[in-house]
Amino acid sequence: MPNHFLTIFDIPKEEALAVVKRAHQMKAEGLRLDTLAGKTLLLIFEKASTRTRVSFEVGVRQLGGDAVFIASRDSQLGRSEPLEDTARVLTRYADGLVVRTFGQHKLDVLANYGDIPVINALTDEYHPCQVMSDMLTMYERTPELDKLKVAWIGDGNNMAHSFINASAWFGFELAIACPEGTTRTRRFWTRPLILARR
Repeated sequence: MPNHFLTIFDIPKEEALAVVKRAHQMKAEGLRLDTLAGKTLLLIFEKASTRTRVSFEVGVRQLGGDAVFIASRDSQLGRSEPLEDTARVLTRYADGLVVRTFGQHKLDVLANYGDIPVINALTDEYHPCQVMSDMLTMYERTPELDKLKVAWIGDGNNMAHSFINASAWFGFELAIACPEGTTRTRRFWTRPLILARR
């Protein structure tokens, strides 16, 4: 069974800080590895993003792999063929999927019906890669993440949800202030809170 990264909870809790420490080491030493040598990752972006696209393409290459970018106009993700069939077909072409899309359900289908890892590069509900990079930034300033109190002020969006999940995994105290009307739906807001109980 492939290891997916759909939310931060897909990293075992006891390994989450080790991932951040390893990223810190790689950044500090400018490491280039061959971890993905001979592997191809498909970057499927239904939502455009300069930084996310560049960081994934460069990251895959720095790990020795190849990245193929597929924009929304080039993708049939859930349009003219069942998503389940898309997952099965892409499994035959690539070694992993990096998907930036709208609903989290699309990632769930790709993960359930394909045989390759799926990485969440942003959905309306979660943005786990971004929050892991934020954990790295926090770690660079204060390595003892579990002693921090973090304030989130802004929309009750995918990043707020991901910070809620990160607080459960990294142990920091989280205070959230979201202006009224900034949470898209009650469902988006309550689901991560339930997931993040300690």
